[in-house]
Amino acid sequence: EVAQTLSGLGFFVEALTQGPADFEAIMRPMGAVVAPAEDAPPPTIEAQLAREFKSVQKRAEEWRKNRADSVLALELRQQLAAIQKDAVLVSDGATEAAAAAVLREIEAAQPKAVAAPAAVATSAALPTKPGEEPTVDAELLEVYLEEAGEVLASIAAKQELLRAGATGNAGSGNDALVTVRRGFHTLKGSGRMVGLARLGEAAWAIEQTLNLWLQEQREVSAGLLDLVAQAHDYFTASVARLGAGQAALPEQELVSRAEAVRRGGEAPVSITQALQVQAPAVPVITLVPDFADGQTPPPAAVAPMSEERASGEQVGEQQLGEVDIGGQLVSRSLFELFSGEARTHMAALKTEYEVLKGHGVITDAMLLAVHTLAGIAGTVHFDNLRVLASAFDRALSSLSLAELSSDEEDLVGQAIAAIERMVVEALGLAEPTPAPELLERLESIAAAVVADAAPMVREADEMTLPEEEGAIEREASAEVAAVPSIAPAKPRPSPLASAVELEDPAAARRAQRMSDEFDAQLLPIFLEEANELVPALAEALRAWRAAPADKTLAQAAKRLLHTLKGSARMAGAMSVGELSHHMESRIESSLEQASPPAALFEELDTSMDRMGILFDKLQPQGGPAVAAARRIAPASAPQDAAAPAAPPRVPPAAPRLSMLRVRADLIDRLVNEAGEVAIARGRIEGETRTLRAAMMELTDNVARLRSQLREIAIQAESQMQSRLGETQSAREDFDPLQFDRFTRFQELTRLMAESVNDVQTVQQNLLAAMENTDTALAAQARLNRDLQQDLMRVRMLPLASVAERLHRVVRQTAKELGKRANLDIKGGQVELDRSVLERVTAPLEHMLRNAVAHGIEHPEARAAAGKSPIGGIRIEVSQEGNEVLLVLADNGAGLDLARIRERAQALGLMAGQSAFTDAEITDFIFLSGFSTAGNVSELSGRGVGMDVVRSEVASLGGRIELSTERGQGTNFRIFLPLTLAVSQAVLLKCGGQSFAVPAVMVEQVEQLNEERLAAAREARQIEWQGRRYPFRELAAMLGMADKHAASRRAYPVLYLRSGVSAVALQIDEMTSASQEIVVKTIGPQLARVPGVAGATVLGSGDVALIINPVQLAQRAEETPSQREIQPGAAPAPLVMVVDDSLTVRKITGRLLERQGYRVVTARDGVEALASLALEIPEVMLVDVEMPRMDGFDLTRNVRADARLAAVPIIMISSRTADKHRQYARDIGVDHYLGKPYQEEELLHHVGGFIAAVRSAN
Repeated sequence: EVAQTLSGLGFFVEALTQGPADFEAIMRPMGAVVAPAEDAPPPTIEAQLAREFKSVQKRAEEWRKNRADSVLALELRQQLAAIQKDAVLVSDGATEAAAAAVLREIEAAQPKAVAAPAAVATSAALPTKPGEEPTVDAELLEVYLEEAGEVLASIAAKQELLRAGATGNAGSGNDALVTVRRGFHTLKGSGRMVGLARLGEAAWAIEQTLNLWLQEQREVSAGLLDLVAQAHDYFTASVARLGAGQAALPEQELVSRAEAVRRGGEAPVSITQALQVQAPAVPVITLVPDFADGQTPPPAAVAPMSEERASGEQVGEQQLGEVDIGGQLVSRSLFELFSGEARTHMAALKTEYEVLKGHGVITDAMLLAVHTLAGIAGTVHFDNLRVLASAFDRALSSLSLAELSSDEEDLVGQAIAAIERMVVEALGLAEPTPAPELLERLESIAAAVVADAAPMVREADEMTLPEEEGAIEREASAEVAAVPSIAPAKPRPSPLASAVELEDPAAARRAQRMSDEFDAQLLPIFLEEANELVPALAEALRAWRAAPADKTLAQAAKRLLHTLKGSARMAGAMSVGELSHHMESRIESSLEQASPPAALFEELDTSMDRMGILFDKLQPQGGPAVAAARRIAPASAPQDAAAPAAPPRVPPAAPRLSMLRVRADLIDRLVNEAGEVAIARGRIEGETRTLRAAMMELTDNVARLRSQLREIAIQAESQMQSRLGETQSAREDFDPLQFDRFTRFQELTRLMAESVNDVQTVQQNLLAAMENTDTALAAQARLNRDLQQDLMRVRMLPLASVAERLHRVVRQTAKELGKRANLDIKGGQVELDRSVLERVTAPLEHMLRNAVAHGIEHPEARAAAGKSPIGGIRIEVSQEGNEVLLVLADNGAGLDLARIRERAQALGLMAGQSAFTDAEITDFIFLSGFSTAGNVSELSGRGVGMDVVRSEVASLGGRIELSTERGQGTNFRIFLPLTLAVSQAVLLKCGGQSFAVPAVMVEQVEQLNEERLAAAREARQIEWQGRRYPFRELAAMLGMADKHAASRRAYPVLYLRSGVSAVALQIDEMTSASQEIVVKTIGPQLARVPGVAGATVLGSGDVALIINPVQLAQRAEETPSQREIQPGAAPAPLVMVVDDSLTVRKITGRLLERQGYRVVTARDGVEALASLALEIPEVMLVDVEMPRMDGFDLTRNVRADARLAAVPIIMISSRTADKHRQYARDIGVDHYLGKPYQEEELLHHVGGFIAAVRSAN
């Protein structure tokens, strides 16, 4: 109720900015009837004041016993100041005087405690995964252990007093209970601040229980004593484990026991034995809190509160009670939220002011802090602070356009000081005093640029939502408002129902609806947050629908709606905020019932569809963004604290992670450049392989040269010995040593030996360098692979990112057809490449529409067949190697094979019934223009869809399989590549050219001799492992030269399979086994060629096409019965292309012929009329500017002829002005396209018109 009132109050304040507003109408709860109050009247203000002052007196006695407790003194000062003001209001002089005396005593004894609260606040830690204990700073852990030891010692000392209270001494027991509660409160805050989530949650559970005892003034029971003892043992053991370097004990058992005691039961068997551990004792050290600037004080110092307030504290939900601020009552929880955020933004202002003084420019962080501070001040009704902050915000926006002067910097500093003074006064529960002179100076700066900014303001006003969107939003608001009450508390007329009967609900909602006023800075942030909140909300609603009795699921959805509502209002998206508010009100009303009605979930689904439309309109460029491409941190703590949700658990804290937003096209470019690096490395590796081969030859040559040189040296030495013998016989009087000298020949042989040694040394150095190069290349390859994988991981998105879009398609299609269907997605966290996910989403949507339109039966038919009235559609996603398997199945009627066979025969696609298997018959649904629908609607009947699905899947390098069972449903299996950037492929050669085939298609490679090949060519099939494969030659399919003339002993044959299709392919040579290639995109001309999936650059620098031989074989094996018109069967559709450009006629004609159409061309209108006299086409494509007769005259002539008047005309021209389009429509043109046209769009319209014409005939 508090959250409902605050939400309504916020909308009333926003409505006042638009003009007069009906307070009672806005504050009235939606969908709920308020029961008459039957409880006793609330206590008077005097009685409540006396009770609060009595509590303060007790705490003052505690403070007198320990005057060093600065935290308690600060809390007492806050509470006494509030009591003084309340006493003045009720004219209670005695209480006012007594409170003033205690306050003076505290101020005299604690001079430092009266200082303004420190303007230091830290952002709440981001939540981490459940059960995950974050890393704790060692210094903070040491401080926490010391403080915990002191607190636990205090709790242990108070346990005896608690037992005394349980035996009769209520006064001592109650005081001890307050001390114990404060101890666990300290353990909770300190544990969460340090990052010990388990201890924080356990302390919070105990504190909640003690809060309940204090608030309701219960007697201390044995169960409570046992719980406190168990908690003390748990914390003692956990602190000991932390001191020993171990993790804290699990908290679930203690939390559950605390909850049992809180709900009225007694704590079960003691868990003391389970908590006993062998650990060193923790020393008890008395600490005096002393926090320097920049440090974060514990929660008690950050947000001081009285004991009465603390007794009612519950984390994560709205708190009861109000705070008196200058005579005005403000919700206590709202004031505490303001207190925390104000300190945070003041700290940010001071930090950014230092940046301003250093650089002379105003940062975005300063602008955001001032803007937010103005907003939250207005929420709490601190009008003086709001006015000054708003003026400061406008002045900063004006000053941020240029560098600031010294006087302007001084003015900014004065404004920050004044705002800080006002914040301190506000935190002291006083109305901030105004600063008129400073306000006047700030407003003069802002007013100086109003005249220059007027055109920009007008342009911003024009950025409101278009009328069509406004109508949608008003319709959504009216639809929500007109829903009757679903949970009447009493059987008396509802005020809301009376209002609905007296006036038009849509008009009433339009009168109360607030227009969107987008904040240019906050809107992108809101959209980024909403891209995560909306899917989470949809998932929460689906989970609640599955378990309606689970209130926690409803609370989770309500909490998400509350966060979404607040963020939308901050960003100015009031339509989204209003719709979220109404959905939250509906859930709030349903919580009063044991089980919500089924109609509620239908209403919430409708609201979710409306919300999806609103967000689609809010997205940049009018289209939905790919949300999961942006992974941002969860919402901040203030937003969570503002949500009026039950606190079943507090998410564990986690260290803050810095996030960086990068454009998707930049990631794509980085992936492409990483691929280029891999290609360059491949070329280098190729060159090194060549060098290595040359070095091996050089090694062989050096060895051979050394051997030859040795023979030469031997021959030279033998000649020298022979000549020496002849000399000795002729000159016997000479000593032999006198003739022992080398000849020139011997000198040359020795020089050659030295040169060979030098060459060998160089060769060995080169070999060592080659080894080092290989090592470096291997390391570079590893690093490049890691880089590619990391970049690819950035590009990966889970299928769950588009889950809500798919659910919406099923809901809307079922609603349009009067059917009921549920979609179940399993494996949604499996990730795909972003480009794969984007391109496969539209085919999935079409298949889901088909499943609802053609598969799921109406509820009556399903009931007659013994099925559930709600049809089921299932999407299962799993990863198999380098592929992702998508299974889309329904439990509907299945495919009508007889109807498909009949339709195929009518179109001339079957030579005879017995020649086709069931699998081949089901394959007909993938043909362009094929449809079994009896009539044409917006959902089906045009024969355009499944052929696009198959071609899109094939263009992604995937395949699709289909199985069906009559009366049981249909099952599609879609195999998609995990990524489109890199792939495993087999490289082969045919006709002297290189090609790549995806490795996932290759089942086996076999070398066949000429004899077996000849037999396979004659039979056009071959058998392998008991299965028959159609036999094809790649050279023949590609139209290359016949290689049989230069036959070899054996040829390689690849056995390939894609889905249910297979082929045995003869090639010339397989150059490489499976290797990683970088996939490059190809132009639109090649992209439309069946069987060509992409291209890659080889290590040699050559470009190789990536082909799908199975698809090529299917194209080549079309039988004449499929290509030719059979007697009595419908001929292929005839399309006339009329254009004076030969290029346009040829390109358009070939495009249509590839799709199976017959084409006739004409150069101008005169030639077209002559052709029309001979044969009437089913569609005409007409240019505008042509000689002799232009397109407009041709259209008028065609429409004037009764024989030709029904022929659809698509006009294609480079003149795309609105006047040309309008004139074309006026004279009877069915559709107008600009040049150059999109081939897919043209084929879509041609197929649609032909299907409509044939269905009409």
